[in-house]
Amino acid sequence: MSMYCEHRNAILCIPSAQRFNQPVTRCQLDANSNVFGVNSRTPLLAVWEGLNVVRTGRQMLGATNPADSLPGTIRGDLCIQVGRNIIHGSDAVDSAKKEIALWFTEKELVGWTPAAENWVYE
Repeated sequence: MSMYCEHRNAILCIPSAQRFNQPVTRCQLDANSNVFGVNSRTPLLAVWEGLNVVRTGRQMLGATNPADSLPGTIRGDLCIQVGRNIIHGSDAVDSAKKEIALWFTEKELVGWTPAAENWVYE
C-alpha cells in the first residue's frame, strides 16, 4: 500500500499494528460497511492525507469485487474473492473521519509537510 500511495504523493500520517491484538467485531463497524475478513489477521492500520486522497485511494484499491478490479490496482493484482478482501479504504471523507476515530486518538495522528510540496501542488 505504501508504494502505491507514495507514487500518488499521499502522506502517511501514522501506521499502527500494535494496539490491535483482538479481532475487530462487526458491532464496531457501520452496518453497511464493506470491511470483510477483518477477523482473520491483526490489521495494519494507516491514515493517509493528501490532495483528493480518498478518491485517489479508492482508484488505487480497485473495485470491491476483485473480479471487477483493473490490473494495476491492489485488489486487481492481489485479491481473488470479495470475502477474502485484503484491504479497506474509506469511500468518503466523512466515512474516513468516523473510521479514523474508531482506531486513533487525535494525539496519535501526526501530520507533516514534505519538502517537495511546493513543487508538487499548485
